[in-house]
Amino acid sequence: MLKVSVYSPVRNLYEGSAKSVELPSEKGRFMVLENHAPVLALLETGTVYIMTDNDTLVEFAISGGFAKVCNNVIDVCVETVQ
Repeated sequence: MLKVSVYSPVRNLYEGSAKSVELPSEKGRFMVLENHAPVLALLETGTVYIMTDNDTLVEFAISGGFAKVCNNVIDVCVETVQ
């Protein structure tokens, strides 16, 4: 299971566990699953999709930011959420 945190400058948007996270990076969309290699990625405008551990899809439309993936922990810091 992945531990996911999504933050904006004004509030914590999501904190919980997930099966997968799909992110819009500058090099294209990518999906993070359990045991993904460590990554630090710049994010562009697009949608973050989080599939929770109880199969609920959570979506955030973002305008950019960055994501850090390491040891099944994903921290996503976004500029703005629409």
